[in-house]
Formats: sequence, structure tokens, C-alpha cells
Amino acid sequence: MKQMDSTIAITQYPGSYILARYTNFAFLNAYNNHADPVDSLLQYINTINKEINRKRTEFDLETLEIGQTLASKRMDQAAELIDKLDDSAKSSAAVAAASEAIGNPSIEGLRAAAAGLGGSDTLAQIASYLNEAADALESYLN
Repeated sequence: MKQMDSTIAITQYPGSYILARYTNFAFLNAYNNHADPVDSLLQYINTINKEINRKRTEFDLETLEIGQTLASKRMDQAAELIDKLDDSAKSSAAVAAASEAIGNPSIEGLRAAAAGLGGSDTLAQIASYLNEAADALESYLN
């Protein structure tokens, strides 16, 4: 029972099989052919990313474009919602602060702008995107 209590699982996600497969290919290339391990792995990164994106698309899960970060995607989504607001909402100080935070992103600025938004469902969604962008930026530092 103690062994079962200590058991952990490896999280599976669509396309996760491809990571182990191509990591193994890179290892074998480095081991058998004395290739540089870093170069061997770098050769497969685009193939791995394309397969993971393909599987995520197949299951209608959100994807990022190659080179796009989650933070930039969330800030783009917030900016799109701000553009759709009517002129009176766009002229509010809270929305102006959100636009400024998107233009000059920092963790603190995004969180402060999100905290200032409230009211409609659209403003709450903008705040959610800004908080997710701040979380993503914070995760990049760790």
C-alpha cells in the first residue's frame, strides 16, 4: 500500500508520444554517430511542435503559432476585445490603463490593469486575459 501511495503518473496530452520518440532519435544519433546532442535535438523541435499542434487541433484544443507565446496571445485577445468596445467604454480610465499595459507589458502593470476592470462580461474577459498574460510572463521567469 505504501508503494501505491507513492505512485505518480506522467501527464499525457495530445501528441505527447512524439516527444519521447524524437528525443530517443536524438539520443541515438548522439550516441551511435557521435553527433552533438544539442544539434541532434534541435533538428527535431519543429517536427515535435507541428505534431503537438496537429493533435491539439484535432481535439479542438487551443494552440499557439510557432514562435508565439501564451502571454502575447492573451494580450492580443485582450486588445481585440478592447477594439470591439464602444467609444464610451474605450474612453474609460480602466480601459486606457489596460491598453497601456498591453503596449508596455509587465507583470505588475498587467495585474494592476486587470484589477481596475470590472462591470460587463467583456471587461471581465479582458481582465481574465490580462491576468493570464501576467501569469504566463511570471512562469517564464521560473
